[in-house]
Amino acid sequence: MPSPFTTTAQLAKLMNVSKSFLRELRESGEWKQGVHWIYLNPDHPRSGIRYNTALCLNWLACRGIPGSHEQAIRAYLESLAPTIA
Repeated sequence: MPSPFTTTAQLAKLMNVSKSFLRELRESGEWKQGVHWIYLNPDHPRSGIRYNTALCLNWLACRGIPGSHEQAIRAYLESLAPTIA
């Protein structure tokens, strides 16, 4: 099963954008840590970053459509919540 996360270079290629554009999205707060991207090792940020491929591509597709990307974020976060039976 393929990983739901991708590297900076892979995502930049998929989105047809530069790596610096992805960095700008992180640094501006447009993409949230723990949702759109994660550090491989939070104690050592230089260890690398991985991006949530589906959410990042959804963001690209939904730009300008109010509320649609937020709906995808909610669905993703709900999928992480443990189910209580």
